[in-house]
Amino acid sequence: MRSQNTEVRIIKMKMLKNYAVILILFLSQTGFAQKIPDCKLANEYIEQLISKKAEELQGVEYCQYRHYNSLDDLDNDGVDDFILVFSVEGALGNAGNSIEFMMVFLSTIKVSSPLETQIGNRGKVTFDDFVNVSNNIIELELLVWRENDALCCPSGKGKAIYQIKDKQIIKIE
Repeated sequence: MRSQNTEVRIIKMKMLKNYAVILILFLSQTGFAQKIPDCKLANEYIEQLISKKAEELQGVEYCQYRHYNSLDDLDNDGVDDFILVFSVEGALGNAGNSIEFMMVFLSTIKVSSPLETQIGNRGKVTFDDFVNVSNNIIELELLVWRENDALCCPSGKGKAIYQIKDKQIIKIE
C-alpha cells in the first residue's frame, strides 16, 4: 500500500509534466522558439575565420563554448583589442579530439589579419579563463590533464603567458 506522501509526490510529478508539455506547445505555437538568438557574432568575417579553421581541421566549432575578451588594450594605443578563444571538436577525424585556438584582433592591424596560436589540446591542456590581459601580455588560466585523468575531466591547474611582439603571439611561459 502506498503512503499518502508517495501519492502526493506522484500527483505533483504528473502536474509538472503536464505544465511542461503545455509550455513547450505554447512556445512552439507562438514562434518564440524561432526568436531565440544564437551565439554567433555580428561580424561575418570572424565567423568565416572560425568556419575556415574548423573545415581545415575537419571538425566542428560550437559557438556556445567560445570565450571573448574585449576590455583590454594590448597594443597600448588607447583602443580596446579583441581576443577570441574557440575550439574545434572532432579535429583531424578523431571524435574525441579538441584543439583550442586564440585569435587576437589588435586595433593597430587590419581585422583581416588577426594573430592566431594554438593554446590547447584535449588530453593535455585546455583553456579555463583569462587572468590578466594588458601591456602586450595575455595570461591564461588552464586546466591540465594529469596522468590518470579521463578525457572529460582534467584535474590539474596551470597557466600560460603569451606576449604580443612584432605582430606575433609568442608563448613566454
